[in-house]
Amino acid sequence: MSDFAQAAMAFPDPLLIVSYADGLRYVKHRLNAFAHGGLKPWAESQGMNYTMVVNLKNSQLTKQTPLLVQRILKIFGFDTEPIRTMQGGKQAYRFLFSTPEQLQVFHTQLAFFEPEDPSSVPAS
Repeated sequence: MSDFAQAAMAFPDPLLIVSYADGLRYVKHRLNAFAHGGLKPWAESQGMNYTMVVNLKNSQLTKQTPLLVQRILKIFGFDTEPIRTMQGGKQAYRFLFSTPEQLQVFHTQLAFFEPEDPSSVPAS
């Protein structure tokens, strides 16, 4: 078990946690950013099931897949650990980032994909 995984077993720092929904939104944005025909070779090169990746991207999975989202986050450079908590009698997944710097980069990149002012997106 890594030092980070052991630290995650202790009470996690709430400032380093994002919701499953935020992690999933980021992953979906990144997967949708692949040019037409680029996702399949990428998924195969990562040893991932292409159908699962496409279903995740298109919101066609019927249950949460925190390990798949975590794996994709890691591929995109984010060292996270999934955490499961109970909220209102239901399981809720979250992702614990290893450093504040990684979390800041995550939020910066997510904000790029979801600008508050759509006119602020650079034209291509």
